[in-house]
Amino acid sequence: MVRAESRETSRSSVSRSMVVVFFFFTCTATHAEPAADSRKEPMRITPEHAAKAVSDAAGEPVDPEHIHLMEPSELPGTIVVSQHWTTHSAILRGVFVDGEFGSAEDQLGKALARAGWAEADETQRGKLALAWVEHVLYGYSGHVLREASHVFGKKGRPKFSPPATAARADGSIRVSLWLREVEAGKSGTKAFWQAEVVVASDGGALTARSLHRFEVSNRELFRR
Repeated sequence: MVRAESRETSRSSVSRSMVVVFFFFTCTATHAEPAADSRKEPMRITPEHAAKAVSDAAGEPVDPEHIHLMEPSELPGTIVVSQHWTTHSAILRGVFVDGEFGSAEDQLGKALARAGWAEADETQRGKLALAWVEHVLYGYSGHVLREASHVFGKKGRPKFSPPATAARADGSIRVSLWLREVEAGKSGTKAFWQAEVVVASDGGALTARSLHRFEVSNRELFRR
């Protein structure tokens, strides 16, 4: 009889132990789910957020209706902020990288690093450098030309060459491209220029210069 009670007591203890273990794992699993759900996604940048950032940096009010945001597909996490007054009039006001706002000069290294510059090969670095030059550096001062216009190679003007990138011996990336002025000049002309931009090997700085420049009258440019 004593042995039977001992066996019954043992069974009861085992049962209680199993219940405690099951309850512990159940509570642990239940508690872990809210932790995963509570993670916050990065703040979505809106024209209102951008206008405030620009206003704080410039010390002047900025109308959100004049703010335009652009996210280059080649530069993840980067949002380019421009301010527009008319269809053809806009200026670059700054760049967000992962939600932090700053000038284009200050954000260059962060944007390229975010896009994988350190691990990229020469070809991919060329694509990243070209994306920055096209969408940020010259994004609001000229149109990048990818095909030749009929005005090239005439009247002593240089021949056209499409956008190109090349790695240099020091690891930097050279970008060359032709651009056309966005707005016509006072004399009814548009300027064309070839720019050379060199992005440092660490992606943190660049230098730019104009190789060629010429002007064309709107009459010649838009003739049929």
